Formats: sequence, structure tokens, C-alpha cells
Amino acid sequence: MKIKIYEIDMEGYVPAKSHSRGNEIYCKNDGVWKYSEDDSIFDDSKPCKRCGNFPNKDGSDFCVGNIDGVTSACCGHGVDIPFVMFDDAKTVFGKNAKKYFKNNKQ
Repeated sequence: MKIKIYEIDMEGYVPAKSHSRGNEIYCKNDGVWKYSEDDSIFDDSKPCKRCGNFPNKDGSDFCVGNIDGVTSACCGHGVDIPFVMFDDAKTVFGKNAKKYFKNNKQ
């Protein structure tokens, strides 16, 4: 039986992609995270793609703000589904999350 051996070209291989405030970031096999739009090194310095704002000083999304009784929340930044996770682990998504942000932002 013959076995075929293939060489795999790892040049340009992208093992990981993600988003930071809606900005696509990637990490190649060198372990360095970069912004996809301009290949600059990821330094968490870009604003939200959706609203153009930076997070609040406490790290919460500008358009979400601090909301009592919420463990975690994200506006989605124009690329993900917005969500609100409450202290009791109940979670709302999408339009319901946006409505909650609007009615409860402090």
C-alpha cells in the first residue's frame, strides 16, 4: 500500500479570529494578535464599530452602562448578538437586550 505524504504550507495560516468592540482581530501562528483592517498590533485602542465610543472607565460598554442586577452584558458592537445576563443567570438576547439597555441604562 502506498501512502501519500502532503506538505502543509503554514504560511498565512490563521488559527484564531475574534472581535474587540466589533473590530475583527486575528492571531497567526506567531502568537501576535492584530487588527484585520490594517494589520496593526492589537492594543485594545479602537472604539466600538457600531457606536464609535470607547468603554466606560469600569470597562462596561458605553451604550450599555452600569445596570443593577446584571452580571454581564454586551451591545454586540454591530457584529454579535447583544445580550444581558442577570445575577440569577437568566439571559436575554437581541432586541429584548437592546430594549433592556435603553430602559435601564444608568
